[in-house]
Amino acid sequence: MAGEAFLGAAFGVLLDRLASEEFINFFRGRKHDESLLKKLKVTLLELNKGLNDAEERQITDQAVKAWLDELKDAVYQAEDLVDEIATEALRSKVEAEYPRGKQSLQDSVISTFTSFFDRGVNSKLEKMIGMLDHFVKAKDVLGLREVATRKWSQTRLPTTSLVDESCVYGRENDKEEIMKLLLSDGENMGRCSGIGINELGEFDYLRGTISISGLQNVKSGNDALEAKMSEKKYLEKLALKWDSITEDSQNARDVLEKLEPHTNLKHLEIKNYGGTRFPTWLGDQSFCNMVSLRLENCKNCFSLPPLGQLPSLKELTIARMSNITNVGHEFYGESGSLSKPFQSLETLRFEKMSGWVDWCILDAGEFSRLQKLEVEECPELVTSLPRTTFIRELLLKECRGVQLEWRSVSSVEKLEISSFASLKEFPSELATLTNLKELSVEKCPRLYVPEMSNCNMFLESLELVMCESLISLPLGLFPKLRDLVIGECTNFETLLIPEGIELQNMTFLKTLTIEGCKKLKALPEQMHTLLPSLQSLTLIDCPEIESFPEGGLPSKLDNLYIRNCKKLVVVPRGGALALHGSTLTYLYFQDLPNLKSLNKRGLQLLGSLKRIHISECPQLQSLPEEGLPTSLIAFSFDNCPLLKPRCRREEGEDWHKIAHIPFIVIDHELISD
Repeated sequence: MAGEAFLGAAFGVLLDRLASEEFINFFRGRKHDESLLKKLKVTLLELNKGLNDAEERQITDQAVKAWLDELKDAVYQAEDLVDEIATEALRSKVEAEYPRGKQSLQDSVISTFTSFFDRGVNSKLEKMIGMLDHFVKAKDVLGLREVATRKWSQTRLPTTSLVDESCVYGRENDKEEIMKLLLSDGENMGRCSGIGINELGEFDYLRGTISISGLQNVKSGNDALEAKMSEKKYLEKLALKWDSITEDSQNARDVLEKLEPHTNLKHLEIKNYGGTRFPTWLGDQSFCNMVSLRLENCKNCFSLPPLGQLPSLKELTIARMSNITNVGHEFYGESGSLSKPFQSLETLRFEKMSGWVDWCILDAGEFSRLQKLEVEECPELVTSLPRTTFIRELLLKECRGVQLEWRSVSSVEKLEISSFASLKEFPSELATLTNLKELSVEKCPRLYVPEMSNCNMFLESLELVMCESLISLPLGLFPKLRDLVIGECTNFETLLIPEGIELQNMTFLKTLTIEGCKKLKALPEQMHTLLPSLQSLTLIDCPEIESFPEGGLPSKLDNLYIRNCKKLVVVPRGGALALHGSTLTYLYFQDLPNLKSLNKRGLQLLGSLKRIHISECPQLQSLPEEGLPTSLIAFSFDNCPLLKPRCRREEGEDWHKIAHIPFIVIDHELISD
């Protein structure tokens, strides 16, 4: 979803910039049509409403995916246009406020943007609005609706079209930063011919976010000192990066020592640092405003800085520090301090620490507010976890030596574990974890779940992936389960659903996904009554499934997604879909080499069906004689060579069966809209 995360961030940036006072004032000053800005903003807001829904559906809906891909290109163009306008506005203001001696490159930039405005910004805005309007119309046809906003972790800010993103991040607040870019050649800071790191010292009022790359090119600590980073009190986020691990570890340490920022700094990232020790300022209590810190790939360091006494630190990530073998007392800071270590820390991550063996836990009240702990790819670590009553999320991945004490994680709501070879079955303590709502178990090859296993009365989401010993799963063990995923469990054969008096316990399950289960031959019989609340059913790479249950599908089923089930010959037969699937709105069939026909009677009776997508079904010969439901708004297929000529516009034998559908895509080409 990284591309779609970009779209969400890009929309936010564009809207912020269009609403900025400087942007609007400059637009008025150049006597451009201000109403175009309002139209562009309204159009972006309308598109943004359907973005989250599209992100969820693009995995299973080819038409939605195509819409997102094309929208991404359009957003890039919109960014470019807004960037040029905003940069010209800032350049004009900066030219007056910060006159400089070097003019050649600046003159070139001025010439470029002046010619842009001479060509007419109004016409370009009108063209952009017209293009985005096309996506608004397609959004409505696809039925994309406004849903709750996903909480993306926006660790990467969108970049402008002006320079390489490794040089500078940040949009709205760093005016001087954009000025600096206009005077540079867009290369990294350490080797840039337009501006050297020492020239940063001239800009005392840098604010917002700055990233300095290419620090291996800084020749000495004295050069770094001239940047006067400690005087930039308005800077909030700073990234310091070496493009590679330098062989001169002493110089790297001198450079980082002299790049000490102002104590107002809130966010700091250090990457590829080649020194053997961190500078004395890192971890000092005077950095009382620092809320997040990331140390990555500092391979020469043998110990961590004393970070425990940073009073406001909420998020800490330590990654790819291969020479760290012990996280000891020095990590927590001065032992004589009155404050408890990491008193404000809420999120702690250790990632890809290949040499880490021991973690010293003080049991002295440290991590008292820790809510999220992630330990990932630390194969040599042998330790217990810190005890805290506030932790809500725990991720342990490829940490085979970590001792998971189930009773010590009683507050956990979300638990993800991976590569625990010793885990054979769920422990008895699982039943006592009353706060646990989400459980994900991956790469536990010995795990099996007997019918008389320990149950959890509160679990709502369960994901079992690559657990080769799992043969069956008794759903009665998890009566409140809403979402179930079984993936790549190659020996999994059956889903056991309770019957009779226990049936009432399974009324919560809404989504069921089964993927890569090579031995699964059938879904449970009478699942339309056993799983009455099921809304989404996904079957992927289950080659032994030949047909659906005779009783049909649950009455509340909304989405049916089937891919790479090679023995499946026909979709639910008879009136199975129509009888029990009256709420079905979406059908997706892909890579079904033996599928020859669709349901001849059931499809026509599905009055709620909105979208059908069919992909890679080479033997599918035709559409049902009765045609497709009049409720359809989107129909798409690709790589169905026998079906394609029959659906040729106005000429194909099956065209009359789909002509009423507003949105038709064949082999990724829009046929009707």
